[in-house]
Amino acid sequence: MKRREQKGQYVSVQEAARLAQVTAETIRTWVANGHLPAKREKKVRIVYQYAILRSSLKTARQVRCKYCDRLFEARRPRKALFCCAEHRDRWRYEQMKKDAKK
Repeated sequence: MKRREQKGQYVSVQEAARLAQVTAETIRTWVANGHLPAKREKKVRIVYQYAILRSSLKTARQVRCKYCDRLFEARRPRKALFCCAEHRDRWRYEQMKKDAKK
C-alpha cells in the first residue's frame, strides 16, 4: 500500500469510483468485463482488491460513435452508441432505408 501512495499512479476501487463519478460496483463491473485495466492486489474475505491505473480512468468513459466513428465521453459507456441525437436519428434512418430495399 505504501508503494502505491509513493508512486501515485494506482488507486483503489473506491478512489477510482470517486474520480470517475460512478459507484464502486460499476468500477468492479468494468474491471470484470475488461473495460478498465486493473491488477489484483490481495484477497480480502471472498472479494479481490484491485489497483487501478489512474491514467486509465481518463479513457474509461470514452466510446466511439457508431455513425461518425468519433471518440466521445459517455455517461454510460456500455449503453452509449452515438455522440449526439442527430447521429442516432441519421443512423436509424439509413437502417430503415436498407431494410426497405430488402
